[in-house]
Amino acid sequence: MQKLSDRSLNDFNEDHPETNFWTDGIKVFNQKTLLRGANPKTFIYDGIFAKDDRKCFCGENWLKDADVDTFEPLNYTYAIDKNNVYTITGKVKDADIATFKVLDDGKSLLGYNRIGIPEYTFYSYVKDKNNVYYHNYEGKPKVIKNADGDTFISLYDGYFAKDKNYVYGNGKIIKNADVKSWDTLSEIPNSYYSKDSKRIFYGFWEIKADYETFELEIPEKAKSVEYQLAKDKDNFYRNGEIISKEDFEKYSSKADR
Repeated sequence: MQKLSDRSLNDFNEDHPETNFWTDGIKVFNQKTLLRGANPKTFIYDGIFAKDDRKCFCGENWLKDADVDTFEPLNYTYAIDKNNVYTITGKVKDADIATFKVLDDGKSLLGYNRIGIPEYTFYSYVKDKNNVYYHNYEGKPKVIKNADGDTFISLYDGYFAKDKNYVYGNGKIIKNADVKSWDTLSEIPNSYYSKDSKRIFYGFWEIKADYETFELEIPEKAKSVEYQLAKDKDNFYRNGEIISKEDFEKYSSKADR
């Protein structure tokens, strides 16, 4: 964790997420919110999680039940202490502290802000001895039923994962996906198209596209995928749904900008 005291005073910049915690030398803030009682001399932070010699925080919120001595961030989405596991949406109910393990860095790329700084949101696969969980910033972490914890891996993109039996998208089983031959169709962040040896998928469902001619429409220098465009010999697609040629060209021109 980083020491707030190593930073310059009053260096908050809304375009730089790493400055969200800042101090005027007397008080500590999260963006524009005062963290009441926080000590700038002992304040340390990592992403949205922070603590001083008396309190623990998740963003602007004081985690009143957190144990300062054992509290530590695990990734961008999760933190832990001797008693609980925490996320931005609260505690993980019934998590086994001793075996709790994060499976990725806990972040999914949203895009880039006006000065080119990447912006992330909270997506993560985790597991303990009893369950595999998925957090996609929609409420609290959800248990993935039928997941095999021993073989379960995250693909580190905040969306896809797999185990010996299934492939998962957004924490849900991708029906009919063959685990052995399945792969994503692009390494560029935020691309939700994938395939196995016989089928094409978008997100966690199969799309009836022509396998041999299906291809993604991604600008050559793209840092992330925004419009989820694709095409085959018969149709044009956005977000896995068939669209008109006119709409495809409209979104394609926007993506090139």
